[in-house]
Amino acid sequence: MATLPKPKYPCTQQQLYEVTRTGWSNFQEFLTFFADFKGYYKQTYADDALTKLAAAENLPDDQSRYAEAETQRIQLTKTADNALDLWQRLKSYITDAFKDGFEKPQIEAAGAAYYTKAANYGWEQLKSLLNAAVIFINANEAALLLNDNMPATFKPKVITAQQDVETQYKNFLSLQQAAESATVAKINANNEVYDKLIAMFTDGQLIFKSDADKKSRFVFDSLLSYITTAGPSGLRITVKESITELPVSVAAVTIQPGNLQAVTDVNGVVEINLATNAYSISITKSGYKDYNETGVDVTTGIMSRKNITMEKS
Repeated sequence: MATLPKPKYPCTQQQLYEVTRTGWSNFQEFLTFFADFKGYYKQTYADDALTKLAAAENLPDDQSRYAEAETQRIQLTKTADNALDLWQRLKSYITDAFKDGFEKPQIEAAGAAYYTKAANYGWEQLKSLLNAAVIFINANEAALLLNDNMPATFKPKVITAQQDVETQYKNFLSLQQAAESATVAKINANNEVYDKLIAMFTDGQLIFKSDADKKSRFVFDSLLSYITTAGPSGLRITVKESITELPVSVAAVTIQPGNLQAVTDVNGVVEINLATNAYSISITKSGYKDYNETGVDVTTGIMSRKNITMEKS
């Protein structure tokens, strides 16, 4: 069994992904401040972080990882139930074949000591039970067949059950181990995402130590509270000129579906409440090239930040 690493993030992995997306969006909004603080803080640094986030998110979740193993376990329990029924039938044949007190040691020789744990799906005990049963039948077949007691077709059924349990148990172990290895990979990937985010947050708190509002945007618990507390969902769009990075005010913003329209304020910002969905954004302003983007996701309870630059025409 694989040793599972401990998640470093104090939340669900879905919440980690949302906080991470928001955190790196904040980073990009204040990229110039970070670049002044440390030279390696560039757009490519955020791109790498988001690529690792996507890779972690795309790894199979718990249900996907363990689905095959669980399917095999269910099949194995059905095979086990059949095997246990066969052993009870063998016990009946032994009782008829060996009388006057001799049946008890014979039943014990057939594996009775393993039965209780095997009946609770102790797989190793089940294997031992069936192994003992086959050995006993081989050693006492003539006595069991006498007087039309045990059918001749019974022994092949027990052998088949023994083989089925062995094969299915091996498959189950293999699938379970693969699922656990995938779990290790998922947690390690999530931890890497978290570590890089927290390192950036630590610098963000230093950069904005004198600005409580901006500093809070680089505190994990602060961003997590926005996600775990059901608040308004939608988009907070900030529009800047591509070269000067000055705010673009009075830019016309259209959101589809819904044909929702709004205008940026003097800071180039507009907030639009939206239901959970994927949207397209169109922004126009005289003297600027039109901006269009599709596939912008809105998550329930989150006011997602979207930073946009427009080029002068």
